[in-house]
Amino acid sequence: TGHVGQPLRSLLDAVPAWRAWTLCDRPPLTGPQEMVDGRVALLGDAAHPMLPYLAQGAGMAIEDAVALVAQLDGRTPAEVPHALARYAQARWARNAQVQARARRNGRIFHLGGPVRWGRDLAMRFAGPALMDQPWLYAG
Repeated sequence: TGHVGQPLRSLLDAVPAWRAWTLCDRPPLTGPQEMVDGRVALLGDAAHPMLPYLAQGAGMAIEDAVALVAQLDGRTPAEVPHALARYAQARWARNAQVQARARRNGRIFHLGGPVRWGRDLAMRFAGPALMDQPWLYAG
């Protein structure tokens, strides 16, 4: 088996050390101007990177893409800046809310000391009710 696994072993040996990846986010959006500037629009992580504690980064990117296409469909080049502004106006508040909730969950999930016992107890008895986010899945 030494010969068959040698290419994989060589790849693993080429990595001097392994470390967990860095989690990147930014403060929640404060307005549509943070997602669009004239003829340039951002979506997904480029506009609103999120911590993984709500598992919604990809979901928000897909929602952004759908909203962007809806605003741009059938528009003339002259109408693009206004279409992008409408896109950002429609998306920024929801994205900011999801960003803020993901940050909040991260703080809760990483509690230490005696407070974590209270968190664990609450999660054991009321976890589904505490974690349910109907506003998120309502669209």
